[in-house]
Amino acid sequence: MNITKRIAALAVAGALIVAGVGVAQSAQAARIPGTITVTPTSGNSSDTYFLDSIAVSVGAPGGYDVLSGTFVYQNDVEIGSIANARDGSMAVTAGTNGLDGNAAFMDRSIIPTNNYVSNKQLDELTNTLATGPFELRYYYFASSTSPDRATDPYVKLDMTYNSVTGAWAVASATPPTTDRLAGADRYSTAVAISQGFAPGVQRVYIATGLGYADALAAVPAAAHFDSPLLLTPTDSVPSNVIAELERLQPATIIVVGGTSVLTNSVVTTLQGLSFTPTVTRIGGTDRFQTSRLIAANAFGSATTAYIATGLNFPDALSAGPAAAHFDGPVVLVPGTSSSVDAATLTLLNDLGVTDIKIAGGTAVVSSGIQTQLAGLFTVTRNAGGDRYSTAVAINADEFVFSNTVFLATGVNYADALTGAALAGFQGAPLFASQPTCVPQAVLDAITALDADTVVLLGGTSALSAAVASLTSCTP
Repeated sequence: MNITKRIAALAVAGALIVAGVGVAQSAQAARIPGTITVTPTSGNSSDTYFLDSIAVSVGAPGGYDVLSGTFVYQNDVEIGSIANARDGSMAVTAGTNGLDGNAAFMDRSIIPTNNYVSNKQLDELTNTLATGPFELRYYYFASSTSPDRATDPYVKLDMTYNSVTGAWAVASATPPTTDRLAGADRYSTAVAISQGFAPGVQRVYIATGLGYADALAAVPAAAHFDSPLLLTPTDSVPSNVIAELERLQPATIIVVGGTSVLTNSVVTTLQGLSFTPTVTRIGGTDRFQTSRLIAANAFGSATTAYIATGLNFPDALSAGPAAAHFDGPVVLVPGTSSSVDAATLTLLNDLGVTDIKIAGGTAVVSSGIQTQLAGLFTVTRNAGGDRYSTAVAINADEFVFSNTVFLATGVNYADALTGAALAGFQGAPLFASQPTCVPQAVLDAITALDADTVVLLGGTSALSAAVASLTSCTP
């Protein structure tokens, strides 16, 4: 799946009118981590000035340190600028403008002329602000002559406006809503998750529902082809899975694992479907070879890959959607070994991998493996004190913002396997939760991602009603 990679942490700043030069604007502009604090926090459009001060927690990222500006947006449409342009020569007059990479701060006490903070009232903007939510965006630009709000980075502050009374205010934080994807059993849950995909997908991956190993590597492979993952028992295909395949009608069905995990009767049943798909088995002598074969089949090339243990599921599960986000594989290894084998190194080299991310701490992927790989690749380890905080670390490394996040139990794998494929398809992260409450670190991470929706994978026996209410495990 060719998803645009995350923008590296960048940063911020003030409004812009440049000698009549048009500037691009787009909902795809690169929002970056950071916060904006303003005074006052509420007011009226008839006030002499909209704001008295603007403080931004981050400064300009490298390459975007030429100019900064503050704008009002509503529904991703620019309503107007509220301050004049700032460049490096204005540092003294304009307070701390953030162009040196440090936090930005401007107020009227340091700008006596009032030309740099909120020199327009809200009702004097170029376009009319309607009742409802709007955004204050603080941009950093790479060019003073061709600022590009389609790609240049910005930090935002959510605000609200009433066009009848003229009242505006900084918006109160609202918790995300929760949805649930679940069925009567793991096979039905997989079908419910698969229904997030439209008919005509290129592939469907089929894995056993009685083990996790082969499906772990299939998650980013399925996402690469914008395709779902379905589960079956060892020697039969449930009728609801057959019905879902008939709905999807993929050109190719990939059966992952050898005949000991999915028998030839499964392949025969799939070959007999009405739309006569091509059915291909990808299986090795063990889970590690199977993961290599899946990666080699799906990815012609990849600059980055995740290495995860194949001896347990939690870390590799969270790594799957993260790997899908940078369009790379998850390669399973016997994590307690002191090194990876020659076949793994050959795969990584054949794919053109230059960067390795390790999922989990040294107890699951040894320091010996890290040392070996660090001599050949650029290596980053993403780990926490437990499976829940490791998922937080994996997602923090890859995702800056996400409207949707997925949540699965950290004590079982079945629902999470197929949900991870949907998360990968949607470019969203997957977190692990305890069955009866959500670890506070996970809740904090969801808040940091500015997520609007949390999708629970599995029924109430997997994730309770308290989890659906996003109840913290920390009283």
